Amino acid sequence: MASIFGFSLKKVKTFRGHDGNGLNADIHYENTLVAYYTDTADGGEPDIHFTPAAKPLETQMEASAVQFGKKYAERYWADMLDGDFEKLLATIVEDIYNLNSLEKSYKSAMKKNGGKEVMFILPVFAIDNYKNRTGSVYYPCDSTSDEDKNGIIKQMQKKYPDSIGYDIYKSLKCFNIN
Repeated sequence: MASIFGFSLKKVKTFRGHDGNGLNADIHYENTLVAYYTDTADGGEPDIHFTPAAKPLETQMEASAVQFGKKYAERYWADMLDGDFEKLLATIVEDIYNLNSLEKSYKSAMKKNGGKEVMFILPVFAIDNYKNRTGSVYYPCDSTSDEDKNGIIKQMQKKYPDSIGYDIYKSLKCFNIN
């Protein structure tokens, strides 16, 4: 199951909202239920309701969220590092949801490849690039060799010269980001 800096989602449900797709999920940190997340897709901020179990983990969760913010700031708006824990957590939830979807695609590609590992390479764009909002295209290949990776990246550099980097998933372990 996909996780980012110790955070993961369970009981994920999506639904159609006024301004797009809504999301309900339980947020877990280090396998402890810490919050309930609801984005009603009404144009406002998502609601995050913390459980009593979150209190002893509060400092640790905030430190993990700040680490995430520092590591991935160039992908998001500059105010991501303003110290607003709930804003960072909402961003992490969105990323975990997308990572879960990618993990499902990865498992499907592995199944089609006879159970062998495959490699997905995704271009990464800064938040102010319109391509970032439309979603990334992934390029699966059967081999996880450096030669295949470099060949795909060369193709992608021609197609996406404005990318700021690439996310590479070579195994299921890659879906646990720390």
